[in-house]
Amino acid sequence: MKTKTKTKNLTPLKAIRAKCLDCCCDQKQEIQNCPCVDCSLYLYRLGKNPVLSNRLNTEQQQKMRLRMSEVRKRRFQNAR
Repeated sequence: MKTKTKTKNLTPLKAIRAKCLDCCCDQKQEIQNCPCVDCSLYLYRLGKNPVLSNRLNTEQQQKMRLRMSEVRKRRFQNAR
């Protein structure tokens, strides 16, 4: 699939955004509504780093905490 992003000047966040666009068939609206919350790129799909921006609202923080606790539980269960 052709992308408009030049690979020469691609930052990591732009590369993630390009991957998400490719995954969603170049539909920007689909990236915002992405159902793949288990994807490791999910938090970065909008081309911004939520960890550095500190712009997560309370609901997003709560979802992230819940997601991380589920991941930790799975890792703990798999380690046994």
